[in-house]
Amino acid sequence: MVHIAGSVHHRSGGPFAARGLLWKVEPLAALLESCGLTALASLFLGHRAFPIDAIYFDKHARANWTVPAHQDRIFPVGDDSFRKGRIRDGVAYAEPDPGTLASLLALRVHFDETHTDTGCLHVVPASHLNGVLTTAQIREIPLQRYIPCPAAPGDVLAIRPLLLHRSPPSNKGEGQRRVLHVVYATRDPADGIQWRRSAQQGVAADGLVGRFAPSGPAAERRDVRQR
Repeated sequence: MVHIAGSVHHRSGGPFAARGLLWKVEPLAALLESCGLTALASLFLGHRAFPIDAIYFDKHARANWTVPAHQDRIFPVGDDSFRKGRIRDGVAYAEPDPGTLASLLALRVHFDETHTDTGCLHVVPASHLNGVLTTAQIREIPLQRYIPCPAAPGDVLAIRPLLLHRSPPSNKGEGQRRVLHVVYATRDPADGIQWRRSAQQGVAADGLVGRFAPSGPAAERRDVRQR
């Protein structure tokens, strides 16, 4: 078992959340390249993409939590960036301009079967088109508008970080939901911020690209967009 500095551990000793993996796990950027995930991000975004953040989640009976509805707006930035917002585990984070946020893409790699009983991601389709929302605006959106995004092992769920999303706890406290969440960009922000570089180094209109099983000749796109 790999113990990552700054990760959050459950009572058994294993991590259930870890941030900043691009700098804590040096081979990760190269692994994302070799497995085709970075190429997939480049295909969606229409330009050469590079990872700017990677987070690991492991939800199960001993680490079962709720993630309230939110947009992802804070990302790692270089220490020499003009504007920095906060420090987490020695890494500077900041919120870039809305245009940059709208251009980002997150790929969520699933290692386990994930469904409503195990706390899968729920999203509001097309909500990213409203731009950056206030806390009050997010609270006004009823839970009924969130749709679940079940996934099978090996599936990759692609979303825009500004897409409203939430994650309920596991209903039965059974099973496991391990996810590697990687955020990609194609350029630095234009407002005095530079992305923090790793240790090495067209999207659907509703912001929810789909689920993919990228390996093998029978790789298939399974559209989970609401019709």
